[in-house]
Amino acid sequence: MNKRIVLIVLAALTLLAAGCNKKDQPAKVSVSVKDRDPAKDEMGHQGAEKKMFGQNNNSTIFSIGNTGWKGLLWYQGGNNSMTYYGNGTFKAAWNGTNNFIAGVGYYGGDDLRSNNMQYDCYFRHSKTGSGGGYNYISVYGWTLNPLVEFYIVEDWFSKPGPNLLGQKKGTITIDGASYDVYQNMRYNVPSIDGEKTFPQFFSVRSSSRQSGHVDISAHFKQWESLGMKIGNIFQLMFAVETGGGSGTLDCDYFYLSDGKF
Repeated sequence: MNKRIVLIVLAALTLLAAGCNKKDQPAKVSVSVKDRDPAKDEMGHQGAEKKMFGQNNNSTIFSIGNTGWKGLLWYQGGNNSMTYYGNGTFKAAWNGTNNFIAGVGYYGGDDLRSNNMQYDCYFRHSKTGSGGGYNYISVYGWTLNPLVEFYIVEDWFSKPGPNLLGQKKGTITIDGASYDVYQNMRYNVPSIDGEKTFPQFFSVRSSSRQSGHVDISAHFKQWESLGMKIGNIFQLMFAVETGGGSGTLDCDYFYLSDGKF
């Protein structure tokens, strides 16, 4: 057998062996974002634990490891804190505050995101205590051009009524549930762009829940169909906001996708 034939045979044997080894290896399964199920998936608090106390009347913004998400803690008065973990899960506690917000997600700066992308949020939480005169456990955020503050309200300590939400614009069905849609105007009050006048958009779920999937983009599209125009995404988070009271929120499952993952 000449040298050339020997080389050909050896090459064939190498390829055959590689194929056999490949079959012996477990296949890598790509899990779709849509396959996530907070009610069944374990997740829980993972990674480094850090506690923030923030500063009165100042937003405290901080990075969550290498997730691409950021944390937000803001309040007016009281004794408050936020504990966050390397995987984006978090705990929040408030006592005697006039207004308190804590959440995790995207916070823009110069990195504005198009409202035409597909956004999905997966969450699971538990709560204790009270949330004052108004309170929302929601997908929460702001857009610029135009300036809009928005809430997709999934849970609450006391369900918000029209006195807080403004004009009812309609009822929509998303993720198998109905949401009442409201628009409220705020005049010459603090915003992410200074003291301004701007609308608030609300989708309020008909019945509260403590875990599930929120098709955020579907809400954006339905708002648009009702004449409620949003701009580029500056802030997009899963958050708790309270207008008083004393309580805690424990978000032990969190995942937010902007279509890049």
